[in-house]
Amino acid sequence: YLEQEKTKFKYRCFSCGEAIKDTRIDLSFMNHIGFDVARKTSHVWDFNNYVHICPLCRLIYACVPAGFTYLYDRGIFINANTDLEEMLRINNLVFENVWAENKDGKSLYAALVLGMLKEMNEHAEYELSDIQVVRLEKERYSFSILSRKFLNIIKKCRTDLEYIRKSSFKEGSDIYYIYNETMKRLMQGENLFLLIHKLIQLRISNSENCYYKMGTVSTIIKINDIFLKEVGYMQDEKKEYNPLERARIIGHHLQEAYGGFEEGKYNKKLDGIAYRMLNALKTNNKTAFMDSLINAHMYVQKPIPSLFSDYLNQDLVFKELGYAFVTGMLGEEWKNKDNQSKNEKEGR
Repeated sequence: YLEQEKTKFKYRCFSCGEAIKDTRIDLSFMNHIGFDVARKTSHVWDFNNYVHICPLCRLIYACVPAGFTYLYDRGIFINANTDLEEMLRINNLVFENVWAENKDGKSLYAALVLGMLKEMNEHAEYELSDIQVVRLEKERYSFSILSRKFLNIIKKCRTDLEYIRKSSFKEGSDIYYIYNETMKRLMQGENLFLLIHKLIQLRISNSENCYYKMGTVSTIIKINDIFLKEVGYMQDEKKEYNPLERARIIGHHLQEAYGGFEEGKYNKKLDGIAYRMLNALKTNNKTAFMDSLINAHMYVQKPIPSLFSDYLNQDLVFKELGYAFVTGMLGEEWKNKDNQSKNEKEGR
């Protein structure tokens, strides 16, 4: 094709504009991107097919799968298109990170994060530019933009993301890694409230298929807090105490009032309280949540915490505090090496 005389060719390549002899070559060989132009004429303007390419472009498009970093049935490609050498280098970096990690279902997103963090440390321009990521999952392509804000989020949450790496849950015959579920939502610019709600609910109703503790959910709440502040939905208020941690501790104090956490179990009355609170949080019904909170404390003759009333006019903060409270109420208290609870250490 490159050596052919093309002056008499009357068609043009849809991709590069070079002259071509006929329209035999199209993009139908590309799964989920191309289409059969003979049977799906409605996909082109006025039913007139113009999506035909030259042999050289066909060769280039045929190499698309080679650019992905694969792990089992999933793949990822970073379109860092500042220049070709940079694109090649950063995708090679992700590839190296994949094989440096354990070859399991959770390391592909981890490799992406490690690669991007390394780029941010070595090249400041990655903090100023948006980067496109193409993901291949279940034989379908999806596209995400890694914005500057996203890159800042993963940089701030690096330790927290590492903490949830081994956590997962099972639905049907499928196992879902919480790290991946968290990263997918962050990459799409979504908050984590639905994931937090789901993880707490699964822990109550189907704990045998939950390979995580409430501490994992608390960590995701923290990541969500950083996300909401980074994208501007919440203000970063400087306080002498951490409201999320205090809400979790208040929840744990209520658990202790109901008998505590012994031999991996707690008073099952707390499940009913948790369900009512979760429904209230999901529907943004602060009144219903406060009713459950007050009734639960009155039942065990404990004072009503003032923390929540301080945030009644801040919907997102209240929602985060509510979920943090539920994780403390249902979770096992963290202890340090000296078997001293975090609550005791902080004097709360």
